[in-house]
Amino acid sequence: MASAKSRELSVPDHVVWKELGGEMVLLDLQSGEYLTLSETAAFIYLRVARGEVEEAVLAEMMQTYEGDEAVMKQKTADFLDEMLEVGYLTSGGTAGG
Repeated sequence: MASAKSRELSVPDHVVWKELGGEMVLLDLQSGEYLTLSETAAFIYLRVARGEVEEAVLAEMMQTYEGDEAVMKQKTADFLDEMLEVGYLTSGGTAGG
């Protein structure tokens, strides 16, 4: 797994997103599949979509939510890994949305 300090992620051009009442909906224009994110997942995804690196996202998580830093770091990394795996994020590049 890449270090939180070095991993730069972005939203690929084939993915569009929209915030809806504390949640976020992602749509993959290539597959036609969509995904609804929880409030916390939307918090993370939105910051990545804005171009923030993983370390900055984690720092904001720590300021916004209460919890163990190691657990937050792992859960954030796991979520981002999953988004990369299913194609809703990509490594590097420019942000879409």
